[in-house]
Amino acid sequence: MIIEPGWNRFRTLSSLKACEIVTRLTRRHGGFAIPSQHATNRCASLRSCMPEIEACVLPPGSFMQTAMFWRTRRRARGQTMTEFALVVPVLLLLIMGVLDGALLMFSVGTARFAAAEGSRVASTLGNAATTDTQVVQLIRDNVSTTRLFTVTEVDVYKLNQDGNGNLTPDPTYFNRYALDGTPMTSPVPWPPAQRNVGNGTSDFIGITVNYTYTWKAGFFAPLGPIRTTAVSYVRLEPQSY
Repeated sequence: MIIEPGWNRFRTLSSLKACEIVTRLTRRHGGFAIPSQHATNRCASLRSCMPEIEACVLPPGSFMQTAMFWRTRRRARGQTMTEFALVVPVLLLLIMGVLDGALLMFSVGTARFAAAEGSRVASTLGNAATTDTQVVQLIRDNVSTTRLFTVTEVDVYKLNQDGNGNLTPDPTYFNRYALDGTPMTSPVPWPPAQRNVGNGTSDFIGITVNYTYTWKAGFFAPLGPIRTTAVSYVRLEPQSY
């Protein structure tokens, strides 16, 4: 046990009471009481100088134990700082990776939803003259709610069905539009008026949203932007029966 120098509790006690406390603590811990040099110079006896004494009640061997304690504590503190410096970069990389991955997944979901909404409108409108215009506008409205990715192109095209029911895009009937609705090929290869909307024979239509996602965290910038697509297929609703 160590009584720190200048402990105010001793100063509020009488000389006799303070002396009794120091003596009791000394006997309990098997150590000895050492008055400070300042107190020794000012006081003639231990009892008369107790209100100003700065005492240390130390068990045997405590000097060595105290030195070892502080040395161990400094070593542990240095080890902790080293471990912290090693862990922090990995932790930051993990956090930024999770956040950027979440933003990427949100972008994928938004683009897929926009493509699905576009194909739904295309199926409903069928061979109406404004079909493609409304499809592109609906996609633009959906993706404009976020600026996480950039739409580079919207494709509206016919799908061919083979004997097994598999659908493949027909490169002959393939309309390409910018996000503002401007055709990238003129005239468009597959105008809405040429689409079959007969009962049981209606065409299959495909909508593809081409977009680019740029990493938001500087850690992944060297990987470059991600260019991907969101696709939705649907059959045109019959307009005649």
